[in-house]
Amino acid sequence: MPQYQRVLGPACACRTQTGTIFAYSLKPRISTSVLSKNFNQLPGRCIKLNEEIAGCKLITKLKETRLSETWLAKNSAGQEVVLKKIKSPDKNLVIREAQAMAELGEGQPNIVQIYHAGEEGGVGFIIMEYMRGGNLMERIGGEGMKISESIKYMLTVGDALQHIHANGKIHFDVKPQNILFDDKGNVKLSDFGSIAFLSPAMNMPTPTTQEYAAPEALKMYEWHFKKIEYEKEIKELEATRSTQNKARIKELQCKLKALKKPRVDQRADIYSFGKTLYQCLTQAEFNKDEPFVLNSPRELNRKVPRWLDKIVMKALEFDPEDRYQKMSEMLNALRWHLLLKKVKYAAFSFVVAIIIALCVWILPPAPPVDELTRQAEIAIESQQMGKGINLLEEAAKLAAKRKLDKARQIELHRRLVNYYRGLSLPNWDKVKEHSQAILNLNPSDQRAIRDLEEARRQEDKHP
Repeated sequence: MPQYQRVLGPACACRTQTGTIFAYSLKPRISTSVLSKNFNQLPGRCIKLNEEIAGCKLITKLKETRLSETWLAKNSAGQEVVLKKIKSPDKNLVIREAQAMAELGEGQPNIVQIYHAGEEGGVGFIIMEYMRGGNLMERIGGEGMKISESIKYMLTVGDALQHIHANGKIHFDVKPQNILFDDKGNVKLSDFGSIAFLSPAMNMPTPTTQEYAAPEALKMYEWHFKKIEYEKEIKELEATRSTQNKARIKELQCKLKALKKPRVDQRADIYSFGKTLYQCLTQAEFNKDEPFVLNSPRELNRKVPRWLDKIVMKALEFDPEDRYQKMSEMLNALRWHLLLKKVKYAAFSFVVAIIIALCVWILPPAPPVDELTRQAEIAIESQQMGKGINLLEEAAKLAAKRKLDKARQIELHRRLVNYYRGLSLPNWDKVKEHSQAILNLNPSDQRAIRDLEEARRQEDKHP
């Protein structure tokens, strides 16, 4: 089989040794009628390590779920790709997911790109790009993420969801495991197996993850299975006609009419998006039995700002009418507060800079070393020894801070050594301190070595 390309052209089928390979165009609006003629019912056979499918050799199994297997594979050119095998024998699952990925990935960098899809030897498959950076759940489950990182990643996912909704679809399975990273750290949304159309005719719910599913999505399942249950019982009762059965059939028909179909739309994705952001901020694990019982993010993580707490909790409202009605509304709220935070920080920095400038302008500058030394000499001549020594100490510190030449610093420390030694009660701690300072500047200064040794001897005599 020739090397597959990003766009394969018109739908076509070709024979191989293993069976029929069906490859179809990845351009928008794939013809289902053309597909059905060439795409047989899939037996869903097992695939094994090192097996070759559509020119791709299977290297290792990455993930297996109830509905699919995901394999790391290499094509004939040695490029690493992901091959997803659809377990269901229903060909429409492959068609629907491949079609959605092809249409939505066109011109949208935040959606995992599809390369090829079809059937070979009874295996329905989709070949897509390999994301080497792992998924979001791995980052949440490790050391956690900074709040700024969480918002950054989820804004990217939100842009992808906004694009999906603008094309009249809902993802229906937004969760950390379906948010992937490439080797450069770019974020992409994956797994379109649960894609559903925003249409009143959507009668059959698609599989979704319970912990991240919106309440109305789970109600949709309940409605669907009750409908099947009632219809099945009615059919069975109609097969055996009796007066008792007729009464029961009427009862079931009334129940069937009374069943109210829940409305599921893009707000279900907003709920799942909010729950994923909630987990990024809190590292919380959700209870399958009580998925809608949640504390606010701020209660679990005090670093979460109040404005972000409110945005997340609004996205997680039980009633869809109380949530954000569009993905763009939630993204705008996040971006607005981030912009406001930057403006506040910039304003604070500006005020601090003004205060510092005023202080520099109003307050007198620190006197230079020479001026401090002159003032110290005047104080010592006036028999104000304590004041003079303090001024010299200040001059020595300023000289070190301004990194004056070593000779000037040594001179100041030497004078301080002499003054401390000459006191009626010599301060040997200070003699030792300034002698050591001289040796730090000039390790071979013999006078400082002698002064240091004398200070140590005196300390030993008078501990």
